[in-house]
Amino acid sequence: MDNSIEKFNQLGLFVADHIEAMLAYWDKDQVCRFANLAYREWFGKSKEEMVNKMTLEELLGPLYIKNLPYVTEVLKGNAQQFQRQIKNPKGQVKHSLANYYPDVHEGSVRGFFVHVAEITKQKEAEEQLVQVNKELEAFSYTVAHDLRTPLRSVHGYAAMMEEDYGQILDAEGKRILGNIKQSASKMGQMIDDLLAFSRLGRKEIHLAEVNMAALTEQAVAEINHLTPHHARIVVGNLPAVMGDYNLLYQVMINLISNAVKYSSKSEQPVIEITAEEKSGEILFSVKDNGVGFDIKYVDKLFGVFQRLHNENEFHGHGIGLAFVHRIIMKHGGKIWAEGKVDKGATFCFTLVKR
Repeated sequence: MDNSIEKFNQLGLFVADHIEAMLAYWDKDQVCRFANLAYREWFGKSKEEMVNKMTLEELLGPLYIKNLPYVTEVLKGNAQQFQRQIKNPKGQVKHSLANYYPDVHEGSVRGFFVHVAEITKQKEAEEQLVQVNKELEAFSYTVAHDLRTPLRSVHGYAAMMEEDYGQILDAEGKRILGNIKQSASKMGQMIDDLLAFSRLGRKEIHLAEVNMAALTEQAVAEINHLTPHHARIVVGNLPAVMGDYNLLYQVMINLISNAVKYSSKSEQPVIEITAEEKSGEILFSVKDNGVGFDIKYVDKLFGVFQRLHNENEFHGHGIGLAFVHRIIMKHGGKIWAEGKVDKGATFCFTLVKR
């Protein structure tokens, strides 16, 4: 039996030695006890040089100082994960995702395992995506800006025609002219929204502690002042978060305004704003008992100029939720929606707690 276990352990070490990911084991004194072939080759070291001889500080050199906080934590029994660019002796650079796992035996940390996976292609793809998004934002801004001049001409000529020829136009002509002016005004507002959306993509966020209870109270007061409604807005206990006050204010204004609008046809509209801590984040929810939506179209909710309801029923240009989505993404949070037709909707988003 002991011989079988020994063979099994040897087989495990053989497999670990020949996989693509970099694997190593360091004891509590940070001396290398195992390093697989990928790990050794990356640093240009032989098995004889590393195993049972080399310390982590000797291997990493100046980079060791950056890794020391993670080493300190893992030796306390806390697993660590971090991303880093690493360079080998040949000058090659790769993006890596490193994991440190404590080896705990009978309540004591004997050492730690290291697993390093290369994520260079993933990081390059992310950088390319960022560049593409910047180009798209610049394109959207340019197109929207250039549309202003011809649109002003359309609106101006329509106004001139109404002033000079309004007396001789029949009812149908006046109706058509009115539609032209109304459509031009709507397009002007959409251009303004698109420009604001593009600027938001380039805007830097200024993180600070944000009192979400006070922010929400202010947002509700503004909505009550500007929007006639009979909804009962119930605000729960909202903890503070780290974020950009002005941007998060826009989030609450948009979500609460939407809840007020889409619950306006209910006999007793109620809007509930709550928060709870989950996995180190704060989960916020804005729930209403309004018209709701068909869940199969949920992916359209956060698109620019996407609407799930007829504009004749509920006024809007379909960009408010796109703003909300972008703001939450810029904060590193998540946002999603749940709902059923005529059963109300709930919009949820997460933020980092203070």
